[in-house]
Amino acid sequence: MDVLSHALWGATIIRKKPLVWYAALFGALPDILGSGPGFLYLLVVRGIIWGTDTWQLMPEWTHDAYHLSHSLLGIAIVAIALACVGRRKLVLLVTYAFHVAIDLATHVTDPLARLLFPFVPWDAAHVIGMNWWESWWIIAANAGALLAVNMLLWRQKRTLPDR
Repeated sequence: MDVLSHALWGATIIRKKPLVWYAALFGALPDILGSGPGFLYLLVVRGIIWGTDTWQLMPEWTHDAYHLSHSLLGIAIVAIALACVGRRKLVLLVTYAFHVAIDLATHVTDPLARLLFPFVPWDAAHVIGMNWWESWWIIAANAGALLAVNMLLWRQKRTLPDR
């Protein structure tokens, strides 16, 4: 899914005021950590902002960073970092892991190799799924789900008495 949707899902999942902006950040963090350095490299070194085959133009190390940030090992590294900051912040791991789960369903991938990167090699025979950017209905379903969940939560908040 796109980075903005991941951030919105993060803010939807964790709605508490002091954490909502962090939740949005951690919802988008796998893409920021994984693709951010590659996009920065393309901009600074090659003068490319965006275009077709952007992913293919990135150096191989950025692909590895992307796969690591979307793996169970990446989730574990973020969990350790959050635990060092403070146990109360560990709740942000939910939005990070939710991002990884959504991307398993909205990217053509080998799920086992993606989750267990770098320990399991990628195998083209196990590729499944659809790319969200190639399917308008995935984008529409995501936007509809975000809208519906947020409307339900807003309505629930309005009908519940303050405590």
